[in-house]
Amino acid sequence: MNQNHKIAKAILPTMLALSTLGAGAVAIAGPAGAATKAKTTKTTVAKKAPVTKKAPVAKKAPVANPAFSVSGTVTKVLAAKNTFWLKVGTKTDRVAYSTKTTFTKGSAATLAKGLSVTVTGSYVAKSKTLIKATSIVA
Repeated sequence: MNQNHKIAKAILPTMLALSTLGAGAVAIAGPAGAATKAKTTKTTVAKKAPVTKKAPVAKKAPVANPAFSVSGTVTKVLAAKNTFWLKVGTKTDRVAYSTKTTFTKGSAATLAKGLSVTVTGSYVAKSKTLIKATSIVA
């Protein structure tokens, strides 16, 4: 018999007795000159549940401000920014006009302080002082 087998026959019963007594596991010696590798055990990690994306929330369409007409007197004109201020009673509104704004009985050039005008348009976004004009009667 081989030398290693004789050693194994002598050591195995002793190792078995020690392992049953709770002394722990004892490594078996391999052939002389051979390196032994420790066995590694893979630990399984529980997989994470897949991330589910929430359904996108539908955005509400912006509520368009209703169009209205207002008459008043021009208090200030800023032609470079296509804007003028209109005094209606005790309130002063700012009116913005563009090239799409239609002028009846006049033009943007005729806007001047003290001129009576009627503006048709709507408030810009949530503002209650800025009117986007669609039509101006000067």
